[in-house]
Amino acid sequence: MMTPDYASPEQILGDPVTLVSDVYSLGAVMYELLTGARPHRIEHRTPLALERAICLDPVTPPSVAAAADGALARRLKGDLDNIVLCAMQKEPARRYASVELLAEDLQRFLEHRPVDARPDSAGYRIGKFIRRNRVSVALGAVAALAVLAGAFVAGRQALIAHQRFQDVRKLATTFVFDVEDAVRPLPGSTRVRQLIARTGVEYLNSLSRSSAHDWDLKRELASADRKSTRLN
Repeated sequence: MMTPDYASPEQILGDPVTLVSDVYSLGAVMYELLTGARPHRIEHRTPLALERAICLDPVTPPSVAAAADGALARRLKGDLDNIVLCAMQKEPARRYASVELLAEDLQRFLEHRPVDARPDSAGYRIGKFIRRNRVSVALGAVAALAVLAGAFVAGRQALIAHQRFQDVRKLATTFVFDVEDAVRPLPGSTRVRQLIARTGVEYLNSLSRSSAHDWDLKRELASADRKSTRLN
């Protein structure tokens, strides 16, 4: 009437057999194909031993059954574990409702799409999307990195330009106000002072044109210009 290693719990108990009993048997066959081991430990072929092994004892996940082969266990862990265990649920109502639904879930696994046997989550769906679209995701990642790198370079260049702007500004104001004051007591320094002031004003004026809203710089330029005018 049945092969105990592939029989569903309802067959063992004498309950009505439906299409989901075939789903269970297919899950048991798939378990053996994937792991090389049968899903149940049936030590004795007595009715009591069969009932305990098939109806009561939990099914070991395929990845655990294949733990001796690390590479195989990693391949089975996750979706295939869930597909097989869903097909082999003790309660018929918790299995795939038909063989077609089991086949569809296997096809989704092969296509790296989310399977119905696994609880849904955003991270799980994102992971499946990446596996299905590796080339597009890789190209998108490269493009994103290029944009980020360009933004970093642009920001770095802007920072360097700003620093140079401030260095030139400081140098110009130092010449106009500090160096000019330092050489003022020297005999015959008028022409040097004029040159210092005029050069400083030229630099400050150039900086002011490229920074129209820097009012502190405009005030520095006005003070330097008045000083240059007095010297001339």
